[in-house]
Amino acid sequence: MVIETTETEALIIDTLHRNASGQVEQLVSGQWLSTVGLELSVGESTSIYPYPNASAYRLQVEGERFAFELAKMPFDDINSNLEAPSFRPSGKSLDNTSWPLLQAPSESVDGELTLAIHDTADVYKIEIDGFEGSVHLLQVKIVSEDLDKIQLEMWELDQETWEVIDFRLVSQVNGKVQSALELSRGTHFVRVSHVDVENATNHTRGDQIAPIKYVITSDYTMIKEGTEPYFPPDESTVMWGEVARWFMGLLFLAPCAYFAISFASNRKLAREMSEKTEQLQWYQSQMDSGEKAPLMLRKSLDKSLQAIAQLDWATACATWGPTDAEHRTEGISMAVWKLDQRLAKSEGTLPLMVGIHVIEGQWELAALRFDAPEGEAWEVVNVEPKFLYRGEEVFVDTMRGGNLTFLTLELKGSADHVDVELNGRCNGEPTAARMPQTIPMTDKEEE
Repeated sequence: MVIETTETEALIIDTLHRNASGQVEQLVSGQWLSTVGLELSVGESTSIYPYPNASAYRLQVEGERFAFELAKMPFDDINSNLEAPSFRPSGKSLDNTSWPLLQAPSESVDGELTLAIHDTADVYKIEIDGFEGSVHLLQVKIVSEDLDKIQLEMWELDQETWEVIDFRLVSQVNGKVQSALELSRGTHFVRVSHVDVENATNHTRGDQIAPIKYVITSDYTMIKEGTEPYFPPDESTVMWGEVARWFMGLLFLAPCAYFAISFASNRKLAREMSEKTEQLQWYQSQMDSGEKAPLMLRKSLDKSLQAIAQLDWATACATWGPTDAEHRTEGISMAVWKLDQRLAKSEGTLPLMVGIHVIEGQWELAALRFDAPEGEAWEVVNVEPKFLYRGEEVFVDTMRGGNLTFLTLELKGSADHVDVELNGRCNGEPTAARMPQTIPMTDKEEE
């Protein structure tokens, strides 16, 4: 029979009932090699170890009647599917992938010295990652029932020349086999070996010799972090980094540029309007003559609201024309203009313009209220600029001394008159300013 195998799997034969004999061959690189005779005895296990590069066993058993059980027993080191070499690599250029990697730190992992195949030493590589100049302390500990037969070696290597910088060799002391070594970053090696190689190998390869099993663990501590390397950017990175900085800088400057252009445009418009009077009357004449559409004039009016606020209060009021109502106290002035209904954005609403001049003090939580003395309550719609509004109130929030605020709004309702008042907190005190006169809301064209 033919049984597949690997380099790190032994074939275990347990004979049942009757003794038998046979022979075994191994398939190495496509050829069957070395016929070896077998004597299989009841109650004894026979172990067959593979040759290097072996891939299969061919087993022949002879006898009148016989039975046996077959099993595979792995003998790889630290779960690597590799049999650890007995010596460390001779130089940096040598491929070291066949040396099992012992993690730092690592949990307990199993290894063994398979004496039956003259395996008397296991070498493991240690990979230390860190910055240039870093120092790392590695501690390795061995646990085994045969500690008196085991010794531990550790090497720190120069990463350029592969020469030994530091070395440790320890055997059992006080019932322990353990050692520690300071390492630089790079590849270093640890070896677990038999203390008496000559007597451990005075038998033919493949003889039934019990292995020495052990458990290896490692612990790791960084002593010195070292210097983090600096990698200068390439020309492409520098170029695109400069482009990105300019692009981001322009993005950050864009709001400033927009504000500057908007401010300059409003100042220019304010100067132009300061030279005019009765601007609302001019809007009406433009609509009467049909030279400009109401929608275009309403857009012009909304744009002018912020520009006119840059003028002084008297000039601004004169620019709009005669008011329909006004009120002045020691701290505030208010004015109301009724607009031509053709300037309304919503059908069936009555447009107004309100101006507020804070002479002194600071208003907070300020709100304009449009009260119907009789009949249905007014509803505010279409406020410009975009102040919050609800029901019959428009919330203008905070106004400081010297501020001018102009806004347009539309009132929706059936009442004939409206009272205008300003409520809020002035200098922290609850304050209200109500226009003494009631404003009639009858359409001028119907009068």
